[in-house]
Amino acid sequence: MRGKGIFLFFGSVFSVLALLLFLWCGGGGGGISSPTGPVGNSGAGYIDGVVYDASDDTPLEGARVTARGVSGGVQSDGEGRFFFPITESWEYIFTIEKPGYTYAQRRARGVVGRDVAVAPVYLIPLDPN
Repeated sequence: MRGKGIFLFFGSVFSVLALLLFLWCGGGGGGISSPTGPVGNSGAGYIDGVVYDASDDTPLEGARVTARGVSGGVQSDGEGRFFFPITESWEYIFTIEKPGYTYAQRRARGVVGRDVAVAPVYLIPLDPN
């Protein structure tokens, strides 16, 4: 009797570990895929988001996105989207700005090989007067 209980215990532990490994490895493929990000940066991680004009909720093209301690930056596209490639897993602090608007900041924990989305960014137009 005692040997059978140990076998059941270790069998259950093995089943749980196998399930966790399966899920950790992507669950067998298929399903919904993440955005691919910019062409030419395969294998990198990305932090992405969408920039809007706060006055009318329209996507804002041409907003510059930079990260503290990282050289270079990216711009939002015609749909307000941006994909910031990352090469190291750490916490990034982003500044999003466009002339004629206030700026905004976002913080995200980037993971190489993964796509991480930040909350939508709303830039407020400056008063021209």
